[in-house]
Amino acid sequence: MILSTCFYIDNTGWFKEQFELSRCLFNQARYFFRDYYDKNKAVMRENDLEKVLRTQDTKLNYYRKLCKAKLAQMIVISLYQNYSSFFNAIKEFKVHPEKFNGEPKAPK
Repeated sequence: MILSTCFYIDNTGWFKEQFELSRCLFNQARYFFRDYYDKNKAVMRENDLEKVLRTQDTKLNYYRKLCKAKLAQMIVISLYQNYSSFFNAIKEFKVHPEKFNGEPKAPK
């Protein structure tokens, strides 16, 4: 016999708000990361990016609006994993372009 537990999440406004804040934080972090990379041709460190996101004084500080700091940190970590894979794919593309259908594109 297989026992399982089902969890039902209410479709409340709070969850929708947290999902929207997570999406906005990812886009905001991606903007700062990309802007820094375009200006300096170097990768911004993860701690520096979190510091920039944490210390914004605007209404658009999604890092502070999220319910848990751990969630915000995991979003930044996932951004770095995406870009790490992207940079590795570019290196591999330069060595073996026949493995790819086209040049790798930056994460969205």
